[in-house]
Amino acid sequence: MIKEERHERILQIIDREGFIETEELAKMLSVTGMTIRRDVSELEKKNKCIRVRGGVESLQTNKKSEKTTKEKLSLNNELKNQIANKIDRIIKDGQNIFLGAGTTINATLPMLVNKNLHIVTNNLEAFNFLIDHGEDVMLTGGKLHKTTGEFYGEVAIRSFENLLFDYAIGSTNGIYGQNITTANTGEGHIQMEAFKHGKKIIIVADHTKFDESDMYTFITSEKVDFLITDNEISDSLLKKYSKFYNII
Repeated sequence: MIKEERHERILQIIDREGFIETEELAKMLSVTGMTIRRDVSELEKKNKCIRVRGGVESLQTNKKSEKTTKEKLSLNNELKNQIANKIDRIIKDGQNIFLGAGTTINATLPMLVNKNLHIVTNNLEAFNFLIDHGEDVMLTGGKLHKTTGEFYGEVAIRSFENLLFDYAIGSTNGIYGQNITTANTGEGHIQMEAFKHGKKIIIVADHTKFDESDMYTFITSEKVDFLITDNEISDSLLKKYSKFYNII
């Protein structure tokens, strides 16, 4: 594949994925990491993509930038608390839990202390909160997404080897039909891997996330055991999505 063809293929991939790690892109195109980094550098100089730590991002993804955790914290606090109360009724003392990132999940943290849980997370804020409250918690490590405060990448994925969770809990930027979506592949891959090690999978989403979608589908309805939302979901949305999900 000549350079011009490779550049065109790179742009097609990142426009589809939104974000992709350099190592993964190199494998897809069967070239070295050095070649990909050189290609990405040339494309960035032509204002066709954006280099970020560990990978490359589509210009379209950057235009639709994800809100920071701090920005999200101010949104729908009461709805997040309703979801937290529902999770509190599901999680039992002494269970093994994976917690993903996201402010909806962070709202559940006070409900999870003093339950003698064994928790694994890629969520820096959750880790700090649980450590401060004396909980048994392990942080995956990996590459830190500075916007959302979550760890991702190969190091994070390898953290799940030989682990088994009673519940793996993830969040989403949007649910559209049977697709559960997030902003980019890096965020999606870490949750996908954690879900492989969960006996049961829980997705949390307030009602504003329904009929919305983001760039990347990381799981579909048939693999989800529980979809937990707030009490403000409309009857029409509840009827529509109950065909695909066990909604609590």
